[in-house]
Parts: sequence; C-alpha cells; structure tokens
Amino acid sequence: MTEYTSNNNSDNSNFSNNNHSNKRTINLEININSDNNGYSYLPARRSIGLWIFLSIITCGLCYLVWIALINQDIQDSLEQKSKRSSAAVVLFSLITCSIYTIYWTYVTSTDLENIENNKNLSPRNEGIIYVILSIFGLSIISLALLQNRLNIVSNQN
Repeated sequence: MTEYTSNNNSDNSNFSNNNHSNKRTINLEININSDNNGYSYLPARRSIGLWIFLSIITCGLCYLVWIALINQDIQDSLEQKSKRSSAAVVLFSLITCSIYTIYWTYVTSTDLENIENNKNLSPRNEGIIYVILSIFGLSIISLALLQNRLNIVSNQN
C-alpha cells in the first residue's frame, strides 16, 4: 500500500512516498446448504469401483483408508457426535483382525439410518446384511453398500 502525505508550506507541495508491503486480505465464505433439520454436512461422493480396485491392488491398505473416510463422513453428518474416531476404528480393526469391523459396519449402518431419517429419505435397515457379509469374508461388499448409501445421501441436497 502506498501512502502519501502532503506538507503545504507555501506554494510547493512536498509528497513523501512511504512504501509498505502490499497486504491483501481475502475473505472466503463457504456456504453449505443445510436442510431444515440443521444438518449442513454432505458426505463426499466416492467411486465404489475405484475404491474396491484400490483395496485389492494395495492388499487392503486402501480398504483401511476407505473405512476411515466412511467413518469420518458418518461422524460429520451426525447431529450428535459419537466418540468413534477414524483412527480408533482402523486401529481396533487391525488389533482384532477385522472382528471390530463387523461391529463397526452394524453401528455405522444404524447411524446412517438416522442420517437418512433426518434427510427425509426412507431408511434401510441393512445392518444384519452387513454383518452376515462380513462374517463370510465379504466385508468389502459391506463397505461398498455403505458407500452407495452415503452417495445417495450426498445426492439429496
């Protein structure tokens, strides 16, 4: 910013030029559409096929990342936050050799039902299906179905 000061001593006007660093402030406003119930977070839409492919190629590493992302989307979408952090979900899944993941898919499904209720969508009680799929080693299908439901919720703006 350039600042000019004037000294009027007679007919001569002296201007001194004080150069200060140019500082600009940019104010960003992020407006998220919220529905009538006060929920303002929309879960991210993710490609289910891509995440299944990445989970297979990386020998399950992206599967754990996907669990953390879904958990974070669910926690951000809930009005009352639960105490399940994404890091804890992944850690417990590793420690218990994915037994915790079976429990987590059921609880996440019930949380997703609450979100669907609040978005005026018809909730689907699929928690038992997710548990059965996970018991038979198809937990990646459970994750894909959860992500599909999250994608539907994110489409409802």
